Amino acid sequence: MLRPGGRLALAAWDSGEHNPWLTRVNEAMMQRGLVQPPDPTEPGPLAFGVPGRIEELLDSTGFDDVEVQAIDFAFHEASLDAWWEHLVETSGRTARIVAGLSPAEHYALRDAVDAAYAPYVAADGSLAIPARALVAAASA
Repeated sequence: MLRPGGRLALAAWDSGEHNPWLTRVNEAMMQRGLVQPPDPTEPGPLAFGVPGRIEELLDSTGFDDVEVQAIDFAFHEASLDAWWEHLVETSGRTARIVAGLSPAEHYALRDAVDAAYAPYVAADGSLAIPARALVAAASA
């Protein structure tokens, strides 16, 4: 709840094209038939990435002085192994899927994930995976 003149601040993920840290693993799982493509009309982590969506929502609910900026950064990991562990430890859905796989399916998914993130691997084996958040502010 905000009183008149109060400020709202929020952050949300931009579209999938700007967040391969999230989309690449999902694409690998979709290609293997482990998940269905996301329904763009359903809520999800990238739902506010549609250009103008945040501005539209804030304007339509009575906020003024709406500002939205994109913030680019990267997720860093020491290796593909470390990134895989991060994916499994931080996503309940990924953890459940991986837990239900046979050893052969697990290795096949892991190979697909490694290939999907290969463009972000440096010569020393470390990763820098691009990400973009949208940060917004508005007045009540």
